Amino acid sequence: MSELRYEFAKTDGGEEVGFNDSVTTSFKGHIAYFLARESIQNIIDVVDDQKKPVIADIQLRKINANEIPKSKQLEKILLACKEYFYNNSSNVDFFGKAHRMIKRNEKISILTIGDYNTKGMSGDDDDINGNYYNFLKSSGASQKKGGSGGSFGLGKGAYYAASAFHMIFVSSMHGHDKHLFQGKLRLVSHKSGGEMYQSTGSFGYIKQKPVRVTDDVPKLFMRNEKGTDIHIVGFYDDDDWEKQITRSVLNNFWMAILKEKLIVKIGKKEVSHKSLEKFMHENFEEFGKEDDNNQNNRPRCLQWGDIYRKYWDRLSRKSPWAR
Repeated sequence: MSELRYEFAKTDGGEEVGFNDSVTTSFKGHIAYFLARESIQNIIDVVDDQKKPVIADIQLRKINANEIPKSKQLEKILLACKEYFYNNSSNVDFFGKAHRMIKRNEKISILTIGDYNTKGMSGDDDDINGNYYNFLKSSGASQKKGGSGGSFGLGKGAYYAASAFHMIFVSSMHGHDKHLFQGKLRLVSHKSGGEMYQSTGSFGYIKQKPVRVTDDVPKLFMRNEKGTDIHIVGFYDDDDWEKQITRSVLNNFWMAILKEKLIVKIGKKEVSHKSLEKFMHENFEEFGKEDDNNQNNRPRCLQWGDIYRKYWDRLSRKSPWAR
């Protein structure tokens, strides 16, 4: 088994990056809402079998901080980030709290966004057209075109912004039983051993290479089925995270769910074409206020539901859109 490690490239006199990185600070409002919108759109874009619905499975679990791979090395990195930009109170507060969570072995939350009936994170290490390269090795280099939703640019910052460590782990299976695993961190420039290091780094093999050997993938993040799991470490889980994610799903993907293109599991709930109307009634008022930050697609969804019901009636078949 090869040794895994956190690794950051040296700045070598280049630009230093502070705490106000636009990739992680461009989100306003409830981060869980934006996270659901971004992640599920990315999932829809990599569907495998078009005849079957793609499944997004969003689950929360708790672990002890020392269960994070190489937690002692991570603790030192977080402390270095805190100390370098000591004159920025936001930086000191953020990395000070993250450092204490590791040092004291506190309970932390991991939100896992898994997908099924998807292609997995394909592409070799240096394949600039592959999903791996676009998601974990570049910023602003998305190959998506006008018709595709989601983003591998600033939009993917939602994953890091939702983490108390600005850190994620990605575990994927693609092709015929091919594994890929890597961690990615978006921190700040920091000093260690008298050397300056860049703000972005990774967890994996030396020279920031991803893990492609099954036995080297940490059991905590092992993926056993084709598709991808994105683990957000230190997820900001307030009491209504499930509600915010559910509302985002209903507002942004109700048509895909209605057409049986998408199923979303959120904790113990399952939003599908069979339960869509129920969740619309539970989460939105009939004539609720609507603005850029508070959509209410219930009227549109119910109208389209009636259209689908009439379509199935003409075929003399029972409508899956049940009242």
